[in-house]
Amino acid sequence: MDKSQYERNEKKMSDEYLHKPYHQLFGNLRLNEIVRLLIAEWHTFNPYCEQTMPHTYVERLQGRLDAWNTLFGGDVDINTVLVKLLLEFAVTKDDRDLVQKTLMSCFNLRVISAKQYKALVSAMERKP
Repeated sequence: MDKSQYERNEKKMSDEYLHKPYHQLFGNLRLNEIVRLLIAEWHTFNPYCEQTMPHTYVERLQGRLDAWNTLFGGDVDINTVLVKLLLEFAVTKDDRDLVQKTLMSCFNLRVISAKQYKALVSAMERKP
């Protein structure tokens, strides 16, 4: 059992518990698409940043905030969100390969730094 599964079991959080908030935030997007969106559009995608935007639907925002808090535990930075996503939802080798290609393309385009790239890839490699 890896560390994230252990922490989830300690909190009595099942996969079904995380399924609804995941789909409420990300819909049916694949993990590599979510990573690309988060890196490119962090301030648009983060509901805590969305609070400050005009013309925000309050009910929709509250649902997104609840889902965000369930998955990530509050107002956190992008690195924490990406690491939690990779540890929790990069289940198959295909998912990890697609995410690694996405991270490499973001690194080559100089969207993320070498330090961020290494940290995210090493977090992904900790998966069994």
